[in-house]
This record gives sequence, structure tokens and C-alpha cells, in this order.
Amino acid sequence: MISKINARFDEQAKKQEKPKEAPKKPVHLLVFAGHQVDAPVRPEPRFPPTQEAQAKALIREAVEGLRNDECQFMGLASAAPGADILAHEVCAELGMKSTICLPMPAKDYAPLAFEDLDNWRTRFLDLLSQKQKHEVLWLSDQAGLPRWLSGSTANPWERGNRWVMQMALTWGAERISLVALWDGKKAGDAPGGTAQMVQLARDEGTVRVEIVDAKRLLT
Repeated sequence: MISKINARFDEQAKKQEKPKEAPKKPVHLLVFAGHQVDAPVRPEPRFPPTQEAQAKALIREAVEGLRNDECQFMGLASAAPGADILAHEVCAELGMKSTICLPMPAKDYAPLAFEDLDNWRTRFLDLLSQKQKHEVLWLSDQAGLPRWLSGSTANPWERGNRWVMQMALTWGAERISLVALWDGKKAGDAPGGTAQMVQLARDEGTVRVEIVDAKRLLT
């Protein structure tokens, strides 16, 4: 009788055992940067709004060229209208989780980043709502710089780039790649642009740099 009871306990214990988890794959972290879509008043075209589909296809091509079955791929990018938002959308379409890195809270970021670009603002809000696909982090608790940097010469966009790169370096990923939609010009329109992000990656020496030639958007 006792042996039958023990057998039942053993059988129940086996049923309750948790299935063994598959070994976790090493993380390959993809950091995205790139030009914003051209404003109507931009004198020299760089990312024409009509080339949005082409830009997205180029980013997707770069990501698919890096992916393999050996690693778990994750994305990291801000959310400016243009390459950043396209990168998050590509990640979602490919089943990759991505983290949205904002230099300030979303409610303060949106008016500064989107102005009258209502379509891009809507897509930004859609990304924020997809919490299972996109984690959201922000560097400052207010618009511009945090209180302790008030009065300094620091630029919130440059500071945001440095924060994203430092976060990538301390992520614990086995491999880090920067995917940048960039025209190759070292002088951008304003501080904290794509050129700075590319230089930050190159200065580290441990980040692979994958340039997506933005000049292809003009052909």
C-alpha cells in the first residue's frame, strides 16, 4: 500500500515539474541612429518624405543582414521622426523587442520632436502603446536638461546620444552593432545628430558600425 502511495506521489511530482528552459542565446544588441525626415523648409534634401518606404527597406535590409539563429537580437533607439521610428517598426515586424530611449519624458519630447508632423506623432504614440514590444526609458524627468544641469552648456540631444551609447555598452550584450542611416557628412544640422552617434561608436572600438547610405534616398 505504501509503495503504491509513493508511486502516486512520484507520478504527481513529475507532472508538476517545470519544463527545462532552453539555454538562453547570447544577445546581439542593435543600436539605431539616423537622419530625421526632411522638414518642408529644408534647403538641401537629405531624407525626402517621399522616400520613407525606401528608407525603411534599407534599414530592414541592414538588420536582416546581421541577424542569425545564434543570437537573440534586440534594438535600442530614440524616437525622432524618420530613421528612429522606422527602426522600431522594423524591429516589431521582425519579432524583435526594442527599447525606446528618450532624452526626456514622452509628453515633453513629442512637442519638440514632431511639431506639425501629425502622422509621425501618431506612429510614436502607437509605439509607446505596444508595451510588450517596446520598453520606454527616459534620461531626464523634464523637458530639456534635468534640474541639476540647469544653466550648463550641455545639449540634451548630445547628452541623449551619449546615454544611449553608454546604456548599450553596459547592457551585457555579447555583441553590439550600430546601424546608422547616414549621409556620411560629419557636420550635421544640429548637435546630437547621427554623425555624433557614429563617432561615439567608432571611438569605443568595440561597436560594429553598419552604415546605411542615406545618399541612396536621393537617387
